[in-house]
Amino acid sequence: MRKLRITSGIAAFTSLCVLLSGCWDLVEINRSSLLTGVAIEQGKEHRLKQTFEVLNAAEAQAIEGGKGMSPTTLYTSEGDTLADTVARLNDQFDRLLLLSHIRVLLIDEQMARKGLNQLLDAVRRSRYVREDVLILITKDVPAGQVLQILNPGGEYGSLKIRNQIENFQSTWGGVPETRLFDITQATLAHGRELMLGALTVQGNASDSSNMDSLKSTVPQSIVKVSGAGIFRNDKLVGFLSEYDTRIVNLIRNQLKVTSLSVPLEDKDTFTSIRYQHSKTRLKVELKEKKALIRVQIEGEGHIGGIPPSIPIDKIKGYEVLEQKTAEYITEQMKEVIGKIQRNYQVDVFGFGEYLYRHHNREFMKVQKDWNRFFSEADINVSVKVHIARSELKTKSLQREPAAP
Repeated sequence: MRKLRITSGIAAFTSLCVLLSGCWDLVEINRSSLLTGVAIEQGKEHRLKQTFEVLNAAEAQAIEGGKGMSPTTLYTSEGDTLADTVARLNDQFDRLLLLSHIRVLLIDEQMARKGLNQLLDAVRRSRYVREDVLILITKDVPAGQVLQILNPGGEYGSLKIRNQIENFQSTWGGVPETRLFDITQATLAHGRELMLGALTVQGNASDSSNMDSLKSTVPQSIVKVSGAGIFRNDKLVGFLSEYDTRIVNLIRNQLKVTSLSVPLEDKDTFTSIRYQHSKTRLKVELKEKKALIRVQIEGEGHIGGIPPSIPIDKIKGYEVLEQKTAEYITEQMKEVIGKIQRNYQVDVFGFGEYLYRHHNREFMKVQKDWNRFFSEADINVSVKVHIARSELKTKSLQREPAAP
């Protein structure tokens, strides 16, 4: 009987706790707003200056009730740490900010040169920030100004940037994988340095920060992908163009598809090759205290455009194009690898990571000095391209001679 009373009492107490506790972490939707973008740059009074992009839901969607205002509002605050500044943002803003919908995090070039780890520590620790947030470096423009630019398509700045990066990556390959998760992987990897996407602004950013700028058929300024920033440890050391970044992605086996303008024998004559299905094979070894690296590339392409001088209704025409395309890719790879060896001395390709995984004992001997070994390495490149088809035409359109 006594056990029954104790059991009943515990059950009643538990029920009361469940019923009376309520929703202790309740967040009212109409009292909160989504934080969609963050830009970090050097502060004047404090260590950091941060620009926060807050979504104006009524204007961000094409719904009835919109007043033709900006889809987002920007707030600027200074502080010594990112976490403190975010928590203190309500000194300007009346709603609770939700961090789980941050699309992009922009870091100013000057801040990136000082190091990323301390900046991103609060982002990594937060349980609200997702691992697929894009981390980008702004080149030759303050990070906050990039978020100021309004877009004619109606998208708010951070969404437009995210779509722009993802589409450019999947259709041309001129920007690297640049998510928070990718930074974590590169930081923990042995023998591979970090590479992040870079943005710049064409035009005057302040001219595109008001709604009147959207009335023009020609944008006053645009956000442009500017290749990638490359790092030594966690500090920015330089930039690569989108063309060089594409070659790095090719070697890292991260290039999905791209378009190549392959030069032919005749001056100022090119053929367009849509290159895809690329596969990279590496071989890295140490001999006599020198790194020997072999890169083999195999891929497939189809013809996007061609001059009449090459007959692709015959096998010989395809063979000529395959040879020219392979030579062009080989030349580009040698040029980019040599440039990075000479100018930056950092292995962003992952050659050291291959050595770490396949010849661990050898790598451990040179781990602390691997970037020097990379900069002095002998690198052999070979490329094989198979041209699969020529789309709908086998001959260029041209007028036949008139009959006599």
